[in-house]
Amino acid sequence: MISSLEFKDALLSGANNIFKNRIHINDLNIFPVPDGDTGTNMSMTISGAVEKIKNLDCLEKNIGEIARIAASAALRSARGNSGVILSLILKGFAQYLNGFESATEEDMIEALGLGVKNAYSAVAKPTEGTMLTVARVAYEKGSQNYSKNLEVLDEKTNIVDEVKDSISKKIKDVKEHFNKNFNIEESKDYKISVWELACIGARETLAQTPDLLPVLKRAGVVDSGGKGLCLIFEGMLSVFKNKVIIDPELKLLNIENSEEDRDFEEKIKVFDENINFTYCTEFIVLKSVISNFNLKKFQKFLDKIGDSIVVVEDQEIVKVHVHTNLPDQALNKGLKIGHLIAIKITNMEEQRNEKLELNRAENQSKKIENSKKIIKVVKPIKKFGIVAIADGQGLAEAFKQLGCDAIIYGGQTMNPSAEEIAIAAKTVLADVIYVLPNNKNIIMAAQQASELINDKNLLVIKSRTIPQGLTALLAFDPNSSVKENTLAMSLALKKVDTGQVTFASRDAEFNGFKIKKGDILALNNGKLVFLETDPMIAAMNLIKSMSKFASFITLIYGDKITSDKAMELKSTIVKEFPDIEVSLINGGGEVYYFTVSIE
Repeated sequence: MISSLEFKDALLSGANNIFKNRIHINDLNIFPVPDGDTGTNMSMTISGAVEKIKNLDCLEKNIGEIARIAASAALRSARGNSGVILSLILKGFAQYLNGFESATEEDMIEALGLGVKNAYSAVAKPTEGTMLTVARVAYEKGSQNYSKNLEVLDEKTNIVDEVKDSISKKIKDVKEHFNKNFNIEESKDYKISVWELACIGARETLAQTPDLLPVLKRAGVVDSGGKGLCLIFEGMLSVFKNKVIIDPELKLLNIENSEEDRDFEEKIKVFDENINFTYCTEFIVLKSVISNFNLKKFQKFLDKIGDSIVVVEDQEIVKVHVHTNLPDQALNKGLKIGHLIAIKITNMEEQRNEKLELNRAENQSKKIENSKKIIKVVKPIKKFGIVAIADGQGLAEAFKQLGCDAIIYGGQTMNPSAEEIAIAAKTVLADVIYVLPNNKNIIMAAQQASELINDKNLLVIKSRTIPQGLTALLAFDPNSSVKENTLAMSLALKKVDTGQVTFASRDAEFNGFKIKKGDILALNNGKLVFLETDPMIAAMNLIKSMSKFASFITLIYGDKITSDKAMELKSTIVKEFPDIEVSLINGGGEVYYFTVSIE
């Protein structure tokens, strides 16, 4: 039987396993632009779960309660499509194990099956060859009863026959490989466990994902989300089978209890009661990516997203403390310096509320008088509110000027969590709140945020790009009904085309293009259309190829382009297209040289 302690340790081991391999998973991105963040998103999602359960007393909590608390925390910290799917799988464990004191591995498999069903139900158009397939086959192989599985799961989750046959034929070879990796001694009496079967099914299916999804084969990679699931499942197996929790990192440095460490702790104590932001975020960076780390520039960045900043460094590490509403941005900035360890994110608002609630309980008898108790209910002051996600100060200002009530800094490489979106929505005093994700990888997290809000109607307009979000916002009418606004904003998304000019983050061959790291990429609605060596030339040629029926062009430039260069490009566009209205926005984002909106 698996106890609540073993289940907690298994989740911790799974989180550690994906954490130490997150950079490799990020690098499995099929398209060579700087947006490969699957490993980071999945790692931060499950890390949010284990952070909540790691100090729980398992003598007082049964396995069902551990699963419930972990799933709830994973939902709050879910970010990116892969993170949301992972949180839904953990939700299946909570649903199935509800009321269980302990569980068998067979129970774990059935809980996984319920999680798979949750995940498939949440994806509008499930694609085989992704982490969904890996999770489903893991369940089916673990239970070893395909007919029963197909009754439990919706028909759209049916296993591809080719994959099923391949798994059956190769199961012996995979088993031997798996046993070797986990130092399992072969014997005549040895019987493979159901969770090992699930891991074998996941591994084998991961290897098959390029055959199921041609875009993976062309890129020469397996599915990144599926790889992340395999690592989590194998981390759990290490506890179920060998009672060993996988370490998150090699202990390269003795960073605990040093004089510098004690000095750092003394500095951050000053900020313990200074709560202007929600999350106290601490982490250590092992320098590896850049050799010329600029401490002042890094501190300046942190100052833009928070306060209570303490940053200390030596030749090998950078140790960081910041209070912020955007811990993901702080962590992503750290990843550009090197590998992260010792991550600690604390919700200070929650801690403060717990203290306030305790004080209220202690003083309740003093506050209640014999007179009637009057309860004042503060009602929202308006019908509609709007929350938008934007990467860059200039874009944030643009959304504010168009009527947005709250802005979350994020986007490509910086996907906000469901909880961060919910927190932003809660700050808006309105009955109905529209969320503009403005990135395809944030839509699912925005949809999950609605589960964290009980007193407001949160509606997601599925904007996949910044131009779509701006256009949807222009279609909003505060005097219209909810139905009318939802329809108008959704239809507006189809009236705008998005062009983007960015850079290749690595060498690759993609759709017939031989791409070198640093090449300038021109994208038309997400599709690579040509390569260039100069972002200015790329932007102009892209606009020429997209502007056949244009009435309006909006040119948004990032922080790698100077205002003089942007004005120069705008002038060229105006000369080329004298009958088209051209607007210029200093977006300030890091990933794109230019983003072009064509209406």
